[in-house]
This record gives sequence, C-alpha cells and structure tokens, in this order.
Amino acid sequence: MRHILREAASQSRKEWADRILNTIKDGYSPAKIPEHTAAAWRFSDVNSGFRTNVDFLFGNHMLLRSSNRLALELADCFCLDLPKEGVKSTSAGASPTKALVVIMNQGKTNQHGRVEYGSCLRHRDPEACLVGQLAFWLFFRWQVEKKAAEPFPDFSRPERWYQIKVLRRSKADYKAQLSYATAHKWALDFYSLCGIKTSKATHAPRVAAAQNADMAGVSDAQMTGCYITTLPFEFMRATADFEPAWAGSYHIPRATVQPEPWLRSQIWPQLDHWLDFEADDKATGAFIELLHWLRDVLLQDAVFLMAKYPGHPVFQDPVFWSPQFNAFGTKVRDAAQESFEEDRGTAIEKVIPEVSEKLRSLTAYQLTIEKAVERRHFELVQEVKQLKAQIADMCRMEYQVVTTFTPGGRLHRTEQFARRQGHNPALSPPTQPLQPPPELPRQGAPAMAVSQQGPPQIKFPRTLRSVADLYQLWRYGFGMMPSIDELEKRWGSRWRLRNERQLFSIRKVVIDEVVKVASARGWPEEDAVKELERQRVERGNLSLDAFAKQLKAARKT
Repeated sequence: MRHILREAASQSRKEWADRILNTIKDGYSPAKIPEHTAAAWRFSDVNSGFRTNVDFLFGNHMLLRSSNRLALELADCFCLDLPKEGVKSTSAGASPTKALVVIMNQGKTNQHGRVEYGSCLRHRDPEACLVGQLAFWLFFRWQVEKKAAEPFPDFSRPERWYQIKVLRRSKADYKAQLSYATAHKWALDFYSLCGIKTSKATHAPRVAAAQNADMAGVSDAQMTGCYITTLPFEFMRATADFEPAWAGSYHIPRATVQPEPWLRSQIWPQLDHWLDFEADDKATGAFIELLHWLRDVLLQDAVFLMAKYPGHPVFQDPVFWSPQFNAFGTKVRDAAQESFEEDRGTAIEKVIPEVSEKLRSLTAYQLTIEKAVERRHFELVQEVKQLKAQIADMCRMEYQVVTTFTPGGRLHRTEQFARRQGHNPALSPPTQPLQPPPELPRQGAPAMAVSQQGPPQIKFPRTLRSVADLYQLWRYGFGMMPSIDELEKRWGSRWRLRNERQLFSIRKVVIDEVVKVASARGWPEEDAVKELERQRVERGNLSLDAFAKQLKAARKT
C-alpha cells in the first residue's frame, strides 16, 4: 500500500512540474497576434480561418476560457459608450469611444455569485483588433459566403436568433456549438502557421495576454478573481497597445472618419430594416446597435486590410470597388497620417495628475529620508550603548599572572584577564554583538540616464543574488540607483525599459511574497526577508529568477 502511495505522489509531483513548465512556455509576444490574423486571411478555407482567428482574439483580448468562447452566442454581445475614455474630439459628428462587451454565463462556476463580463477596445493595429475581425467574420457569414449560406438574423422574436453561436459549427448548423476537439485542432494548425510554440492550444491566449499586460504595468487586481464586474480599463488599454494608466492615451485615428449612409447601407442591407425596430427585450436592441457600430469598424479597417489582401473573397463585394469607398479610403488614410495635437482641455487634464503625482512623490521621498535618518540614529544609539557596555565590562577585569609547572618540571607563566568578584554578568558584551549595516557596494552600479522632460531610463541591476539584496534595492535603493518604491510612486511603469519589464515583474513576485509573509505572520518585513532567503538557499541556492517562478507557481495551487 505504501509503495502505491509513493508512486502516486511521485507521479503527482511530475505532473505538477510539467504543468508549471508548460505554463511558462505558453506565452508569446504581442507581435505574434497580427501574424495569427495574417495566417487566417491567407488561409484557403475562409470559414475556418476567420472562426479560428476570432476564437484566438477572444482569448487574448478578454482572457476568455475555451468553454466561454465556444458557448458564446450573438445575444451575449453588445457595445458600450465610454465618453470619458480616449481623446476628446471637437469635430462635428464624432462618436464617443466604444467597447465591445460580452456576458459570460458559461464555463466554470462564479464563486462570487455575480454576472461576469469580458470587454475590449479597438486595437491600434487592424490586424490585431478583435472588434474588426469579428465584424469581418459576421460579414463573411451573412453577405459573402455563397451556396446556402447562413441567413441574416431575424430579430422579430428572441427565439428566432438567441441561439446563434459566435463560433458556429458550420454554415448549415449555425446554432450548434463548435466542439472542443475541432477548436483545438484548428488552433494548433494556426499556431504552426504563424510560429507560436505552445503546449496548450486553447489556453495559450489567456496566459500570454496576462503575461504581456503584466509587463506593460497592469495591476494584478485587474487580472485576478472572477473575470470582471466593472470594465478593467488598464487591461483594455494595454491589450489595445496604449498606455495602461492614462485614459487620454487611447486614440484610433481611422475611427474619426465616419462613412456616409450609402456605404453603411451596403454592409448587411437587411440591418436597415431593423434599426427602428422596437424590440421587447434589451438583448435584441443592444445587438442591433452593436451591428450598426460594426458596420463603421468594418469599413474603416477594410481600407488597410484590402491593401494587404486585395484578392481575398470578402473584398470581392462590389462595395469595396465603388467610387464612394475609394473616396472614403482616402480620408481614412489621411486621418491615419495626421499628427495628433491635443486641445487645451485635454492637455490640462493630462498635466494635473502628473503634477499631483510629483507632489506625492516628493512627500514620499521626504518621508523616506526621514525614516532613513531615524533608522540610522537608532543604530548609532545602539552602537554607543554596546561600546559603553564593553568598556564597563573591561573595567571589571583584572590582570593576573598564573604560575604553574609543566609535567617535565619546568616553570610556566600564563598572563590573562580574570573577572573580579562581584562582576555583573548583565554588563558583559553580547556573544554576538550588533554589527553596523554593511556599506552598499559601489561597483556595478546601474547606468541611469535622466531626462528633464520624462522619466529616468534605468537598467535593472544584474548583480543581485539574494532576497536581502533585492529587498534593499526595492525599499532603500542600491548604489547610485534610487529605490524601486520611489521610482514606481513617481513615474509608474514609465521608468522601466520596455525590454526589461518581464525581469521587473519576475523580481516583484519575491517582494510581494515578502509583504505577504510579513502580514500573515505579524513579522517585520526584515524577518520575512530572512525567512525567504532561508527557503531560497534550502531549495538549492536558486537564482532570484528561479525562486520567483517557484513562488508564482505555488500561488496557483
């Protein structure tokens, strides 16, 4: 019986190690997303190419699990106006920023008992944009595909269109759910085409999107727990290739040019019949509004995609060869090339948080200096007390000469200190006297270039070996480099070099564990540092990177 249990435990450890390794391998860079779309647009089977690409982008842009994506229906999709998001346009007829939102009632149980949503913004690059690719997928299904193609939805009653799947099984069976095996096969095929190496086909987009957002500076709170009950704006901006922490950074130039009514009417002509339809349910009205927006998105993105894939079947539709679309395309390309200039109100709105952040950072810096001075004063007081105790103890010693005879009969004199009678042991020097803190090493200090108009560009030190060294850097600075806490409070994620953000996020795992251990056990952080350093050494004197990956893997258990 014991032999069986040992084998089971060994197999469990092996499976867990493989799971950690595979999770690390599942990541890919944001540059692979347009390559995946390019593979879909070049694929001969348009249905499978578009469907697989939309499935991939839902996982990447909304962190949806495969179970959520496969069960997603058209009635789960709608759009929301975001008047406070993005650049404030003063042009007439300009529409506010919109977000694509889906309701998720499928998949794993929501332990919080709340409605879960997935959401995303339009991407800077049309080839990496979920909103645009979804529009082309529906356009292909309802207008381009021939031979008993899927009909345009009938919105007269909910039961006539509610069960239509976003990722349909086939054009003849568009209300049936695509099987996991089919989705898995097509995902692996397209990963092979665009060079993505992963061990988990359907799970890879969620893992990579979370890793890429973490490197961009998105907080963990926006990517953990049950999906979302409010829109995670930082994650949405980062996934769309914009500055996560600043709402004013979001701007899609091609979205500022609105198509004329005739062009809109050529995309899903049946939709015009339903625009004034008063539905009894909210889902019908919301989805009709979404389709109206997707018309504009499709036409705007088609200007750039048609130039790259002119022979694709979707671009054989007459609307894309009309003079109206040609004139519209010229305006869109001109808008994309125009340099963006902020209006005064937006500039002020942008500056106020930065000024406030600088004031907070100055206050935090002052508090850091005061704490450092206070700490050093305390250390000096302790050193003085220690020296006084040592001097007092020496004053209670007397010099003696002890005379003895060796076994050979020779005289042997020994000179030594001996304690006087009445000596108080409490005044003896400690067995391990308090040592002054070691000086920080000056060699190998990181290069730092400070610009008067922006954040410093600091290279992360490579000489750190222990948890104590990393904690010293994070809280108090290291050599010529200020503390990470100070840089984060003052500049947010902007001080980090783009090619070192992953290194930063890995090291931050160790600091987060220090805070967690100190809080859980009621210890000072310094004691938590000693405990983690002990664990690092006992596990084989791991490097900080390897130690951080083990800590991160342990959190997921």
